[in-house]
Amino acid sequence: MAQVADPRPLVQQCSEAIARLTGAYRPEDLGWLDLEMSMGQLKAMIVLNCSGHLTVGGLAKALGIAEPSASILVDKLEKQGLAVCEVDPADRRRTPVVVSAAGRELVSRLRSIRDVRLSAWLSELGDDGLDALLRGLTALLRVADKPRQCALPEQAR
Repeated sequence: MAQVADPRPLVQQCSEAIARLTGAYRPEDLGWLDLEMSMGQLKAMIVLNCSGHLTVGGLAKALGIAEPSASILVDKLEKQGLAVCEVDPADRRRTPVVVSAAGRELVSRLRSIRDVRLSAWLSELGDDGLDALLRGLTALLRVADKPRQCALPEQAR
């Protein structure tokens, strides 16, 4: 494939297409509006589900909030049966927080609804469209999987 002299317009078009695609998911179709939780609680659930377990302080750091706020989030998740605070036998001051079975089921259900919608869209592409999309996504994943420093690009600061 030929190199484009100025890739910025194509980068912008791809960014806009990805934004439109993510915007094509309607919250009411994905089950988000039925949730009995705040956005902060949902974010905490997602972080905990991905990490396996974190201390309250670790959760606060991951969410960019103060520890007392994270503690309140964890208390609310515990009351809903979505998270469990454990005791660290090596250091009783540490309180690891893990997602409960009900919490894992909730996250799984939300992802499953999204995946069903995406599968339906993909099934309408046909072989040529799927092949082109797979090549593009594979190339994007190669870039995304590269180890890199955490510095943000200048325009994102």
